[in-house]
Amino acid sequence: MEDSSKAWKKLKKIYAHLFQLDLRSYLKSQNFEFFCIGHDIENIWGSLITQPSQNIRSIQITPQYDLSLPPIPEHFNRYTFPDLWTNELFKEFLLSIYSIKEIQFPEIVITMIRDYSKWNKDLQTGNPIPIDEDIITSIAFDLIDLDYAEEDLQNYFGINGYDLNSYLELDKLKIKSGYEEFVEINQKIDRLESDALTIENDIQHLLVSVENSSNNPGGDFGKWKTLDRDLTEYHTRVIKNYESWYTQSHFLIQNYYDEKEPEFKELHDGKMMEFTESNTPWDKTIVTRKRHAFYGISDLLQFRENIKYRYDPQSVTQQILGLFSKQQGILHALSEISTLLPYKKIKETQIVEPQVKELTPSQQIYIQTQANASQTNETTISIQSISQVNDFIDKTISDKNKINELKQEIKKFESINNKQDYLKQYQTLVGTLADHITVFVPVLQFLLQHVPK
Repeated sequence: MEDSSKAWKKLKKIYAHLFQLDLRSYLKSQNFEFFCIGHDIENIWGSLITQPSQNIRSIQITPQYDLSLPPIPEHFNRYTFPDLWTNELFKEFLLSIYSIKEIQFPEIVITMIRDYSKWNKDLQTGNPIPIDEDIITSIAFDLIDLDYAEEDLQNYFGINGYDLNSYLELDKLKIKSGYEEFVEINQKIDRLESDALTIENDIQHLLVSVENSSNNPGGDFGKWKTLDRDLTEYHTRVIKNYESWYTQSHFLIQNYYDEKEPEFKELHDGKMMEFTESNTPWDKTIVTRKRHAFYGISDLLQFRENIKYRYDPQSVTQQILGLFSKQQGILHALSEISTLLPYKKIKETQIVEPQVKELTPSQQIYIQTQANASQTNETTISIQSISQVNDFIDKTISDKNKINELKQEIKKFESINNKQDYLKQYQTLVGTLADHITVFVPVLQFLLQHVPK
């Protein structure tokens, strides 16, 4: 059986693309239950909920449950499990199916897409809402990347009403979908950054409201007001808004900036450290215990008794906003590195190996380009040298400053003789092209076929 961490590396992309369908309600539906029964996987899904892993049990759940106790699995079933479990549950579900039913995996995934499409209906018309073509395209390529035969995938997609060939377009694989994904991610990050400002203000207002200004005894604990009904509802809303922000942001970090995911999660969950000490003053047996190195935002925002006893509201405000600021910094950094996404869509073997060896000086690269948004001309374009790239720039771009900028970026390729620097420069060029990226497909194709080994 393949190691789960290695399997997860393979499945991360398809997990991310499937979750663009917003599966939360579907996974609790009777449709999904029947789908699982039809594929003999109902026990896999059911056991993940009734016997959740430690990763799932450690997720803080919404205030409607008793947060002073760990979640009790018997309280939940396939219709009532907490929404905050969904991401981790579905991740473990995919891993289990891939491990147990690897051969049937693509059939199960594609059939689930069709079943979700039938279930997800327009509330006004009652008609199924079509799934976005780009999501189908991404999932198709994800399954190809998992080394499933294209002929088998064509059969699976065809049986479920999808024409696989119509999704396998070169520009979507190599340039267009990567650039569009970059734009989409940055739009999501902009919205999350705006939401973060609102959440910050709400947190500050909440903690000012719960501070007891009177000089009551009881140390820091006495500085906290007893929450009335209005404050309790406001407190609950602030927690839900933050947890929703965290869930969406964590999803992006996990799938596009995974090296920062542990830090981002730790800021939410807090950090535990082991220490050793005598069991009791009378019992000198050395025992190992865990204690918080620092509390995470989730713990601090719950206002548990141990938090209220140790800190006053002002101290909690400073801690939460400090941790939240770090999370926002990681999310903002993702918007900076997301310019790499157009390249991440391209498999390394497609860049370096077979096609370069087969080319001869007389062979031409023919690409159909779109002349403008309103009128399409079919143009045969041949690019085989840097000088021809410069000619193409002169003919395509009218802005002299932009022409000079692009030529300077192209000139840098001539002095690069190692693969890593070449690909970094390629990404810089992609960012410089911006709105011109579709027109410059012939140039990008030429550059990708001359990556140093």
